[in-house]
Amino acid sequence: MNQFTTTTTNSIEGWDIKEYLQPVSSNVVVGANIFSDFAASITDFFGGRSDGYERRLNEIYDQALKALINKARSIGANAIVGVKIDFGEVSGKGNQMFMVSVVGTPVKAVKRGDKAGGGESSSYEVYDGELVERKVRAKNIIERFDSDKPAISKIPENTVNFIVESRLPELCNLVMGLLSVWSMEPASSSKQLALPKYFDNLDTDSAINGLYSYLEKHDIDSDALRRFLKIASDNNLIDYEKLKPLLYNNHLNGRKFALELLRRGKASYSAKEIELLRKYSDDLVGLFQPLGTTDQVKGMFSSTAKEVWVCVCGTKNNQSVKYCGNCYKDNYGFYEAEVKPETVANLIRKRLDVISTL
Repeated sequence: MNQFTTTTTNSIEGWDIKEYLQPVSSNVVVGANIFSDFAASITDFFGGRSDGYERRLNEIYDQALKALINKARSIGANAIVGVKIDFGEVSGKGNQMFMVSVVGTPVKAVKRGDKAGGGESSSYEVYDGELVERKVRAKNIIERFDSDKPAISKIPENTVNFIVESRLPELCNLVMGLLSVWSMEPASSSKQLALPKYFDNLDTDSAINGLYSYLEKHDIDSDALRRFLKIASDNNLIDYEKLKPLLYNNHLNGRKFALELLRRGKASYSAKEIELLRKYSDDLVGLFQPLGTTDQVKGMFSSTAKEVWVCVCGTKNNQSVKYCGNCYKDNYGFYEAEVKPETVANLIRKRLDVISTL
């Protein structure tokens, strides 16, 4: 299989499929008038057939198939099985468009009996030159811009667009760093608004690994927390196993991130996830301890001291006051609008009760 193979069947004769990857698709949309132009020429028809019409259809199909192959190669596949082609018409607001859609399942396949079937490199493999160049460019971007506090203002817009559309997991750490210091940058720009779309194009496993790994290693601020929660929610990046190191570390906002995702439901729950939820529901409240201290303060006209709680920001607050008068957080580091551990623990228990009845 020196050339990239595509087939409408679910197998490739003489080859063993070692791994099925996420399905890919491509669409080519063109104006319907290109075909009416052919029909207008009577000399183009022979026996009821239009050579020009068929030639144009083949060109569009080849274009869609080439885009499909490029997508598959970019994720490490060397073949596509189960290819399906669909022709259709898209219309609206007085316009008519013609669309060719191609979909298939990328696979990693090895020749039957090949000793390299375990995944090692062998002579049959063909490496996608376009992917190589994209990865080389990514390495150059990382070497130039990646740091503890990268500045998006220093990155050209065309470079940001490349990062967003790259589908390369190695750029995830840089993207997370840029999103973390967003609030320190000048007023919002098109580059800042585009960055979260990087996760729309990244495969789910890579997005989860990159997002959770960064949060495990970095103590982020509240602005970055909200940004990452939106990314996780919009892209359904909820992994209960990956939440474990975030819940049991010393970064408050990392624990808040885990807490917020535990509040959200999932499409399905495995037996392993149910066990994790039981553990989390038991541990959640104890994981969040008071951050401040207590002190004795004497009144201006009284010799009697009264007890106050001292917020981590240094402000002394009456015991009857739940939220600090300076930073507006409680003694556990939560704003009033933020979800609390007790609330999430109770919600998890209710979910587990329902699951136990199914």
